[in-house]
Order: sequence, then C-alpha cells, then structure tokens
Amino acid sequence: MLYSLHIYNRRGQCLFDKEWNGLKRPDESGEHKRLVFGTLFSLKEMINKLAPRACDDGVLAIKSGAYTLNSYETLSGYRFLLTTDNAAGDLRQNLHHIYAQLWVECVVKSPMQDLSTGKRVGSPLFEQRLDAYVEQLSCF
Repeated sequence: MLYSLHIYNRRGQCLFDKEWNGLKRPDESGEHKRLVFGTLFSLKEMINKLAPRACDDGVLAIKSGAYTLNSYETLSGYRFLLTTDNAAGDLRQNLHHIYAQLWVECVVKSPMQDLSTGKRVGSPLFEQRLDAYVEQLSCF
C-alpha cells in the first residue's frame, strides 16, 4: 500500500507532498516534512560512511517494522520519497517514472512553475497524472 510521496529540492525544501489511502496528517507547521527529509539525509550519510565501497546510484530503501521509505535522488538534486508498507516491493522504476515522465514533463518544463523559489509546486496537471499513475499500481 502506498502512503505518501514527498519531493524535495537540493536545499531540503519540500516542493510537493501527497498522501493516499486514508493517511491524512494535519501539519501546517511543516515539521513532518522537515523530519522526513532530515531522517533521510542522516541515514544516507551514515550508510555512505559505513559502506565498504562507494555506491551512489541515487536509490535508497529504508525498511522499518511498519513501513518502507523508498528514495530516489536525481542528478539535479531532486529527492523523491515514497512511503509504503513493507509488502509494496521494489519501486525504483516507479520513482524514476514519476520523476522522468511526470515531474519533468509537467513541472520542470512548465513556464508557469518557478522552482527556484522553494515554494510548493501547484501543478494540477502533475497531480492528476500522478494520481492516475499511482492508482494503477498493484501496490496502491
């Protein structure tokens, strides 16, 4: 089951977030978004220090007893974090599709979006296509 998607820029600012399957968290302060990014950043640093050899393909999956945090980092510095239950499986290709086919096409190439401000992206087209793509996944 998919729970949420967060998209951050290289400065750690949350550009987009979406929750599914009844998971609704009122968080006007943005504390949850900062906590998710901070956790990912800290764990990635720890893993890089402990790894016997460098392996940075931009993909990271962190599994706990209750959920899995799937991360995909692009060369341009965007970080896509997809939170799922542990039975969802490997979502690397799905995260890459969300980035390459949805985010780039609907947000990055849009003259209406200014990603340099660090403010939340308000693209109805991206959100519609994201919902349509996510709802057709077997783990939704």
